[in-house]
Order: sequence, then C-alpha cells, then structure tokens
Amino acid sequence: MRIQNKVIMVIGAGSGLGLGRVLVLNLLENFNKETFHAQKVNEAALKYPIDIYFHKNKWIILDGVHRFTKAIRLGHKTIKVRRISEEIAQMTKRK
Repeated sequence: MRIQNKVIMVIGAGSGLGLGRVLVLNLLENFNKETFHAQKVNEAALKYPIDIYFHKNKWIILDGVHRFTKAIRLGHKTIKVRRISEEIAQMTKRK
C-alpha cells in the first residue's frame, strides 16, 4: 500500500491494546507525550503486514497501528498490508 496524506482511522481492537479510536495522526503529533504507544512503535516489527479494510470510503487499520506509525516516522513510502473483507472485519469488532 502506498502511504498517502489521507487520514486513516484506527480501530485497533485486534491486538487487545485498548487503542480505541486513536488516530494515527494524533499519535504522530503527540509521540513524545504518548510514552506507552511510543515504546510500542519503537518495538514494532515492520516485517509483518498491517490488517486493513475499506469502509465508507476510508481504509481502516484493524491491526498494526504501531507498525503503520513506525513506517511513517521512518519515512517509508510503502508498507506491507493484508486486506481483510469488511464482513470479516465487522466480526472482529468488540461488542
């Protein structure tokens, strides 16, 4: 996936880290204040793809916000992704 200047919403429920509705841009802007997430970003392994799905004209990160943030911080132009169907993504949402 080519990283562009589009806002990507993160639901982040897949990893159980309690990210809720954190936006990647908020994490980038407040990186030094978000010590827990900053550590997770620094530890993230980019060899694994992020899980994304398309919903209401936006790509949504289902799992991999820390990897995605790391890729942006390192200036990557592309990142490995795994596209998940919206049907499967909706089944993984917390109730």
